[in-house]
Amino acid sequence: MTRVVLDSNVWISGYYSAGTARRLLDAAFAGRFTPLLTHAILQEVYDVLSEDFHFAAEQVLDIQRTMLGISELVEIPQMTAHPVRDPKDLHIIACAITAHADAIVTGDHDLLALCYVRSIPVHTIRQFLQTLAA
Repeated sequence: MTRVVLDSNVWISGYYSAGTARRLLDAAFAGRFTPLLTHAILQEVYDVLSEDFHFAAEQVLDIQRTMLGISELVEIPQMTAHPVRDPKDLHIIACAITAHADAIVTGDHDLLALCYVRSIPVHTIRQFLQTLAA
């Protein structure tokens, strides 16, 4: 099974609006790939949905339980040194490296600019949906 780190912006977009991010989450729910999560991703989803989009706390907790139900939670022993423009992206990279992910999916321009993290490709949502369709 393909194992993929979904950046928090992908989860948030998938829950907040219809479109490609929702289609990607639907593919995860259908078991077409396994999302990889960290506590930092879960926290960022909670913070953004509750603070920026005013979701009720219980609703966000339900979303997090759903995320955990289809994902593999990755414990990161230490942050992996890797050159990045935004240090807040390190947890995504560390998750991918620690879990030997097959891909990273993000809408973050700083991560997308990397193209690869070691041998792990960094895709937009559309790019990864195309690889699932192939």
